[in-house]
Parts: sequence; C-alpha cells; structure tokens
Amino acid sequence: MGGLSIETVSGWGRRPVSRGAVERPEHLLLPPDGHPVLARGLGRAYGDAAVPATPGARVLETVRADRVLAFDQGSGRLTCEAGLSLAEVLRIFLPRGWFPPVTPGTRFVTVGGCVACDVHGKNHHRDGAFGAFVDRLVVQVADGRLVECGPSRERELFLATVGGMGLTGLITEVTLRLQPAESGWMLVETEPLAGLGAMLDGLRDAAKDWQYTVGWIDCLARGATLGRGILIRGRHATRGEAPAGPASEPRRLAVPLDAPEWLLSPVLMRAFNTAYYRMHARRPGRSARIVPYQGFFYPLDAIGGWNRLYGRRGFLQYQCVVPRAAGAAAALSVPGAAEASGATPSS
Repeated sequence: MGGLSIETVSGWGRRPVSRGAVERPEHLLLPPDGHPVLARGLGRAYGDAAVPATPGARVLETVRADRVLAFDQGSGRLTCEAGLSLAEVLRIFLPRGWFPPVTPGTRFVTVGGCVACDVHGKNHHRDGAFGAFVDRLVVQVADGRLVECGPSRERELFLATVGGMGLTGLITEVTLRLQPAESGWMLVETEPLAGLGAMLDGLRDAAKDWQYTVGWIDCLARGATLGRGILIRGRHATRGEAPAGPASEPRRLAVPLDAPEWLLSPVLMRAFNTAYYRMHARRPGRSARIVPYQGFFYPLDAIGGWNRLYGRRGFLQYQCVVPRAAGAAAALSVPGAAEASGATPSS
C-alpha cells in the first residue's frame, strides 16, 4: 500500500468538507489490518459520496490503479482496473470506433465510480444506466476475499454492488461493453420551448428517434415563461456526416479563484438564464449542427475548476425522479421548494 497523508477531502460541490488519511496505491486492496476504508475515484460526485464521515478516516484513492487488462476489438468488451477514467477510455478507444455505453456529464470519473453510482446519461430513456452494460466485477469483500460476480454469477452481490456506493466492498476490476461509434462527432438539434409542458412533451417525442435527449430548463423564469427551456437531441454522426479528421480537444480555460457570492445572486442568475434562452430562441425552429462529442457530453470539462464559480461555500445538486403522470406541476414544485428554503436554483 502507498503512504498515508492527511488531506482535505470534499466532493465536486465542495460541500461538505472533511479531513482524511489518503493513500493512492498502484494496486487496489483493502488494508490487511481490517481498518475501515472509503474508496474514492476522481472526486466528481456533487455530494458526500466519497467524503469521510469522521475526520481522519482512511481514504483509498483509486486513480493510480488504471490499467487496461483486456479488450476485444470485435465486441468492444473491455476489462480494466476500477481506477481507469472515462477520459482515458475515450482517448484509447474512440479512435478504434468505441464509446462508453453510458456517460455522466463529465469524463473525469472512474469506471469503478460509474459502477458504484450506477451513473446515468442522456441516453437513459433508451439504454438505461451504466450497470446495464457491466458483465463482470471483481470485488474485495470485508473478509479479504476477491469475489468475481456478474449478472449470472454471485448475482446478489453484483446487484448490490452496482449502485451500492461502495458499501459491499472494494471494486478492483470491471468488465463492460463499449458501444460502437463511427466518429467523434455528434449530430445535434436544439429547440427552444416556451413552457415545461412543451418540454415534457418534446422529451417524450424525441425519445422515439434520438439516442440522447436532455432539456435545459430556466428555473427562475416567472409568469407566462415559467418552465421555458431548450430541448437538445443528439446522436453519433456517421462517417459520411462527420468532418474529416477526429474531433479536436476544446481549448481549456481555468477559473483561477473562488468567485464572490454575489455573482450567483438571483438577479444575475435570472439575467444569465434569460440571455441563454434568447440566444437559442433567435435560431429559427429546430437548429441542427455537427459538433465535437466533448461539447455535447462534457461542456463544463472545458473549464478547469468550474466549481469555484459557486464561491467558497460550494453548492449542492438535487436530483429526483417523479412519475410521468404527475406532470409539470410536480417538476415545478422542486425549484419552488428550493427557493422557499433560501437556495437559488440555477437550472
């Protein structure tokens, strides 16, 4: 095992914050002394998923255990150590015609973290969450045994581990199925919609024909514009549709310091949301274009340290699922409840 160092630990939202005894081994194993350990990847969870519950607790960072162990070019079946990041998966395998089957809004996450959180992406309506593409896990359980599990082997352990937030043991290896992609480019359509009802209908209709759908909603709009937003639909561009050559990496910017708290005041956030909506509304009807995959899946990855825009106190992200039958009223109650508690919803 690697050496321990006492460090400040938080999620990407920078709230809550704790201190932990962090080690970064090249091979993932639980400590032989049986001491409790918290597995942590790249720290991109917005909440306290990988933050020590007690100061000084042991934290096992997995990012140095990032080896590709096997790959089948014919089927896209990848076996890797749990610390491999989606950024590395894309760097290595997209030029070979393969793409992660499910991806969250950042590529700076580990494969093991994707399993533990059973992450979802813009294709959730069609393909489900990350665990639907996992064939095999190796998990070191509390008594030290390394257990292979999967959909048809040690099934109960497998089902409890996918989305289990690391509570069943330490994930050391993952075998998953990548999906074919002809290019690193995306065909994307955007459409401004005047209200939340139209957005929900648009998402439902787009799901029939588009692999990826997402809606940006202005949670601070009022009156007749309440719930307005931008519907975004996308799919992987074919070789014939894609520009020549690979999609280039976007120019990276960096936030050098913590933003002042007034930058995210309701007045300024409302002005930003209005400008963003009007920028898209000026485009006639459905606006279609070919864009690099990075801009579609990972727009914020181009801004290093973008979480600092929320100031020193950080931010919290709230996600929930409501029944479709509950309609727009249930969805609109969420930002209303946030405002009533003194928080400022952004979008």
